[in-house]
This record gives sequence, structure tokens and C-alpha cells, in this order.
Amino acid sequence: MRYYYNRTYGILLNVQGYEKRTYTDPTGVVHNIPTDANITATFVWRMSMNVNWYIAFNPGTQTAVLDQNWRNGSNWDLNFQYLW
Repeated sequence: MRYYYNRTYGILLNVQGYEKRTYTDPTGVVHNIPTDANITATFVWRMSMNVNWYIAFNPGTQTAVLDQNWRNGSNWDLNFQYLW
């Protein structure tokens, strides 16, 4: 989902996840890899038509571990974009 106000300030919401993840080891045992839904919010400031600032926050990152559901904490990004 994406929303911009006056083509200057915006918010982008992203929800992602896998339907199913499994791993079959060499002995034939199937292991499940838990996959929770992942939500990311990105705030955008477009200073001009070719200069953008982005700050993104993800409240819960997940490690792909066999048969265990580990949440490693949060993640954030600060990005600058210059389009020439």
C-alpha cells in the first residue's frame, strides 16, 4: 500500500510472507521452516523531483531455522536517493 501527500510526504506499507517452507535432509526427514508474516513501514520525504529520503522500520525480523521459530528483533534503514 502506498500513500503520498502533495507528492512530498509518503508512507509505504509492505506485508510479505512465504506460503510454506520446508527442507528435506539427506535421510528423507522433512523439516518445517516457520515463516511469520513480515510487516515493513517506509516513510518517504521527496525534497524535489530527483532527491528522496527514506526511513524504513521492520518491527520483527525472523531467522530461517529448522523446526524453531526465532525472532531476532527489529530492523531499520535510512536511505538517500538521487536521480540524475
